[in-house]
Amino acid sequence: MSAQRRRQKKKKLSKAEVWDEVATALGGRIEADRKGKPQRISFADGDREIVLDTYTVSTGQSSATYTRVRALLNGLGKAGQDEFELKVTRRNPFHGLARLFGIREVPIGYGRFDHTFFVRSNGPDQARSLLRGTNIGRLLLDNPSVRLEVKRPGNRIRKAAGETIREVHLLTSGVVKDPRRLQDMLRLCSDLLEELVRLDLATEGSVAASL
Repeated sequence: MSAQRRRQKKKKLSKAEVWDEVATALGGRIEADRKGKPQRISFADGDREIVLDTYTVSTGQSSATYTRVRALLNGLGKAGQDEFELKVTRRNPFHGLARLFGIREVPIGYGRFDHTFFVRSNGPDQARSLLRGTNIGRLLLDNPSVRLEVKRPGNRIRKAAGETIREVHLLTSGVVKDPRRLQDMLRLCSDLLEELVRLDLATEGSVAASL
């Protein structure tokens, strides 16, 4: 291999180049900010929209940037039934103290998954069906740095679409510049939306709000 070929092989892609590749591969629409820099990518997933973007949290002395994939879907809205919520995070030493603070873990019943992730949910049986009986658990194990949540969105979205609206939220640290990792996150989000509907934890149809 020539020196020029080696330099080309080692060249790192920029965020803009990676996003352009992912948007082209999956039919996404890149939205730019006022300076022309890519701000987010929107993908059509049936009647729903999946959004890929990055955001930075600043504490004044330091900051941290994250890559996230999000989508909205309609909850069931049945009388007297809490809307399904789920949080899956990579296990850390502090989770050993969870019970002392009244935090209940949901064991999934799959050794490798339970060893890697800490799961919380207001629907333990539904969480097990979602993470053990589908491809979702396997996709998470392929990328264990991703944190997954099914949660209530912010006030703006709930005011527009109602209190039963739910947000699927995938998060990982840093600016991901690996097209395959980003495509895996997007696939995970799409599969999760489909499984939530299949398991009767959400309903089909467009959402009366946008991210």
